[in-house]
Amino acid sequence: MSIELWLSFAGVDALLMASAELFAIVKWLGVVYLLYLGIKMWRESGQLNDLEASGANIKQGTAKAFWVTLLNPKSILFFMAFMPQFINQSQPLAPQLAILFTTFLVMGVISDLGYTLLSTTSRKLMTAKLRRLLHRCGASSLIGAGVLMTVMRRPSV
Repeated sequence: MSIELWLSFAGVDALLMASAELFAIVKWLGVVYLLYLGIKMWRESGQLNDLEASGANIKQGTAKAFWVTLLNPKSILFFMAFMPQFINQSQPLAPQLAILFTTFLVMGVISDLGYTLLSTTSRKLMTAKLRRLLHRCGASSLIGAGVLMTVMRRPSV
């Protein structure tokens, strides 16, 4: 996640200084991406996939999540669409980016470790019905975030 954050932060200043049209394009790409992820997650059956069924351990799951995240260019798009609302143009950019980077990195590590531990230990206890319910909750959150992004405005300069 840290690489995606720094790559997106490198474009935040330029994005804020760019035209309203460019901001709108990036925002709508983010909206479409979140809606796509939400709909895809909603449609999942709740059955174990190959990785889950193989009984992968915590280390393997964490490594896979790391590489999937690192090699996913869409996360950069997400941060570019989401982060500008937290930048104050009248303040120095570097300290704001450092705070945002640290916050997201800590939250991401805690979240990823928590999900990895929880999913590894509870995988055998969950039924397909419960997995489907959890997928639907996550899907609803992604769809809700996408809908909320439709009203997001470009920060004023």
